[in-house]
Amino acid sequence: MGQGKVDKQMGADVCYQGTARVVPFLAVLSGALYCLNGELLQDLQSHSGADSHGASVLVNLFLCHIGGLFFIPYFLMNRQACPSAVSTGFVCIASLLFTLLLTGYNYMWVSSSAFVPAGLTNAVFQTSIAFVFLASLLLFNEKFTLSRFVGVILALVGAIMASGLVVSSPEAHVVAGVFFALCAAIGYAGYQVLFRHWFGYLKNDVSFIMYFWAWVAVMHFVVILPIISLAHATGFEKFQLPRGEAAILGTILTAIVAFIVNGLYLCIVMWGSPMLLPCASALSVPMSVFLDVALHGLKPGSVEMAGHCLVVCSVVLIMDVWPLDSNKAGSKSKKGSELAYTDDGL
Repeated sequence: MGQGKVDKQMGADVCYQGTARVVPFLAVLSGALYCLNGELLQDLQSHSGADSHGASVLVNLFLCHIGGLFFIPYFLMNRQACPSAVSTGFVCIASLLFTLLLTGYNYMWVSSSAFVPAGLTNAVFQTSIAFVFLASLLLFNEKFTLSRFVGVILALVGAIMASGLVVSSPEAHVVAGVFFALCAAIGYAGYQVLFRHWFGYLKNDVSFIMYFWAWVAVMHFVVILPIISLAHATGFEKFQLPRGEAAILGTILTAIVAFIVNGLYLCIVMWGSPMLLPCASALSVPMSVFLDVALHGLKPGSVEMAGHCLVVCSVVLIMDVWPLDSNKAGSKSKKGSELAYTDDGL
């Protein structure tokens, strides 16, 4: 009996070590895909005509977040595959909350990008780093280090500089765009912190991510679809499906990419350190700037560019790649623990 437990634990450790090695690459990939999908969503919303137009924002987000439906047949045919370590009732309630958070922060992001360039939206969005950092200290017993503290400060200062608010008095549309991006950052931070806090102990159960994502898809039909109908009835947002070959293909592409990105998010939150996902998102800042320059001809000024660089530098400090703390600079044994989830986190 004792040997069986040891073998099972060793198997779980080997499996987890494998995910710990790959999770940094998943984090970088998720940031790049999120940035590209944001540009595509922005393009679909801004280009419309009599014969071609994209879906309305809420409809587009609804289509982007129902990919978990593909997992439902698997669990219906394999009831034993349903996670037993957590009650179905709790997963149902939790998925309802996360469905509202997911749609809410993405709606704020798209709303922000309608007022300001996607690069600026993405820069302000990185303030989620500070919110996750504070939550990590309180909930996950993350250690307060000089490197991380300086990194968070640089992230906030860099986001302000990148927003252009320090250069001149911002116009009303810029203020609105920054406000929506800040709301998106708060929702994004809450989404990953709550998921890790409630389900982090299931990090070795890959099927749980599929199970949870299936529930989120169901909740979109239960909650988000009525909200879309209510928004249409009240005139808040007209219900609109994509029309035209380009718009339909673009909507399908955004839905596929969003499905991949959201799946990667859950894996990173479960398998990585609390600060890994927001830091990976920060790395999408230079890519979004490049896309703004290449696709829209929008070139940031010297102050804005310096702000983007500070955000990227903050990632290096927060992840303790080059620790500023003298007592950690010579320690290599803890380097992996900054990227991988530890049982001490809960």
